[in-house]
Amino acid sequence: MHLNINGIQNKFDEVKQAMKEFKAQVFFLTETKIDATYPTAQFKISGYEIYCNDGTKGGGGIMAFVSSRTPSQKLAPHRKFSTIEPLIIGAKFGKHDVVVVGIYRPPRSFGEQYYLRLEEELNDICTFASLQKQFVIVIGDLNLDRLRPERREGYILLALEDVQGYSGLIDKPTRITDHSQTLQDIILTNKPSIFQGCDVLNPELSVHALVYRILKIKATYHPEELKYDLHMAPWHVGDIFDSIKDKYSFCDSLLNYVLDEHVPFKKLRDACAGNNITLTINGNLETNQEIAAEHFAGYFSTMANNIGGTEILNLKEENFSAHVCIQSIKETLSGSDTPPFTFSSVQLAELIKEMGGLSANKASGHDDLPPKLLKMIFKEIALSLCTIFNTSIETAAWPETWKWGTWTPVLKKVDRHDTSNYRPITVLHVVGRIYEKLLSKQITNFMDPIIKDNLTACRKSHSCETTLNRLVEEWKMELDCGKLAKPHLMKTF
Repeated sequence: MHLNINGIQNKFDEVKQAMKEFKAQVFFLTETKIDATYPTAQFKISGYEIYCNDGTKGGGGIMAFVSSRTPSQKLAPHRKFSTIEPLIIGAKFGKHDVVVVGIYRPPRSFGEQYYLRLEEELNDICTFASLQKQFVIVIGDLNLDRLRPERREGYILLALEDVQGYSGLIDKPTRITDHSQTLQDIILTNKPSIFQGCDVLNPELSVHALVYRILKIKATYHPEELKYDLHMAPWHVGDIFDSIKDKYSFCDSLLNYVLDEHVPFKKLRDACAGNNITLTINGNLETNQEIAAEHFAGYFSTMANNIGGTEILNLKEENFSAHVCIQSIKETLSGSDTPPFTFSSVQLAELIKEMGGLSANKASGHDDLPPKLLKMIFKEIALSLCTIFNTSIETAAWPETWKWGTWTPVLKKVDRHDTSNYRPITVLHVVGRIYEKLLSKQITNFMDPIIKDNLTACRKSHSCETTLNRLVEEWKMELDCGKLAKPHLMKTF
């Protein structure tokens, strides 16, 4: 994590609280504005080692807090620098030996020679770090706007990434004013694949936002420790966000961070990887799986276009209001005192019951969160999910990630080369499925007493079989009364 604190003297209590809530493993603060007259012990935080590169009173300065559980040491730079203030930490995150280079650059410039010296010093310290360890992280406030590559400051930063082989992990503005949006607070690394879950947060401690990135670390699984960490995680921080998207994004990142410390997900070899699909496309057999996937996507997205005729594509909701079924339902309701349907808030008890009954054998959705794991930890995360569900109901908004699905083409007929013989089976986000089920129960409980008994579609304890049994009994009764029954049955599906 990194934050330009713009003076730590009067904000230290807030910094301690933020570190407690975010459970930061490494937290860099730049522009601390303290000098050697401030004793290091004044800023000591229990459970953390503290490292400093003092600036001058009223300007500059950089400080780092590293968890005491993480082996770490301060590394002395090989030279002095005139354009930047560095703080180099050697640490071990899980099995990874890392050099973390914290940098603060005061926002001043002195012409062409200054920029040339700045570019040289940035590359020099990054090269020095790469000679210490193969895994390098550069973090801090360089006052170089990554969103403005056409300007000299932005060009210098992007050139540094290119020369050193770094990837910029932050892509959102970190300093927003009434007149500008800039990305000055950066996290760069030469091993981006080892990270996940980056974001920009505003803890209201500075004009700069806080940037963070989550490191993937393998760990030994201890169920009770996992549940304890989930219970103690700062889920309430998500309440500061107004939109359902931001609320869920924060909680999802926090959940994955805790899970990766205890039960990191592994990339498993696909047992069905050898079962490639060969399709007939334009008269030729196509074995390329990417081309086959694109062909399936085009077919599945248009296969229902001709159902009901082309005119149905132009119909709107009001065009169906006069349908005989709708009119029949309206007549049924006209004499009742049934109030209009509205979704009610999800109660924590019903959510816990629903999650407790989750089938552990169901497939994971787009989020790769196994239902078996979710069922084990549901009590620790239920309150946070309940808040998100109710925010969704109140704002009539649906988290975008819950709409994503992983579809698989399933063969329904004999010819494996014919695209039309496949049907798409989509597996949705497991948390989204739980939410859908809770909403579905509210609709069902409202409609069941209202709709007629002979409406059997999508109703519990009703099916094609029960409908056929009822019809057969009615036909028998009519035959017993001397009437003639002549059914005409047609395959529907």
